[in-house]
Amino acid sequence: MKRYQQNSIKWLKSNYRIVAVLIIVCTSCIIIIKSNIKPSVVKLRKTPITIYSQPQATSIFMLNDNFRPLNYIKRNNFIDNNNNTISDPVTALMWQKDASNVPLNYQGGTDYVKRLNENHHKGYSDWRLPTIEELMSLLTPQKNPFYINNLFINNKKLQYWSADKLAAKTPFGEIVNSAWGVDYSFGYVFWSYLKTKNYVKAVRSYFEVGPTPITQ
Repeated sequence: MKRYQQNSIKWLKSNYRIVAVLIIVCTSCIIIIKSNIKPSVVKLRKTPITIYSQPQATSIFMLNDNFRPLNYIKRNNFIDNNNNTISDPVTALMWQKDASNVPLNYQGGTDYVKRLNENHHKGYSDWRLPTIEELMSLLTPQKNPFYINNLFINNKKLQYWSADKLAAKTPFGEIVNSAWGVDYSFGYVFWSYLKTKNYVKAVRSYFEVGPTPITQ
């Protein structure tokens, strides 16, 4: 009887060890799998487009009569990378924390982004002008003291170019002489002639995203 009990105890101890090992291995697998899952984020258009009228802009950009967003993205805090860039885990975008040193005309803005990529700014060469949707993702519904998160605030740099153009159709063809932008001082979308000077805040995607937008 004693021998049977001793054998039973040995068998239980041996199996407990096996079970414990299996639990540790399975837990490790779950952790590895979870670490490879990308968080659910908002997909924003990153390909530039050309708009031909203000009514078309309000429809495509989803703006109200005051050229402000119909919806704002729900978000937690941005991530300050402590290298003059800010990441947004909600949209999977990385932004320049500041912007161009001076306001630039549109061609100057595209040249500015080109130089960032040539110089591998912050280690990356895929910076670009943001689309209106991407610029609007930084807008806040309340002014505090401007319509943008405090991490980005620069009291002198509040009007930014987007990659999206405004064109006119004529009997002689399409004329592109303007582009769209976002004003964080008043919280609305505007258009401006290409020769006008606005600031540039470059952006890049740090991974591809797919889910539908989350709005409030």
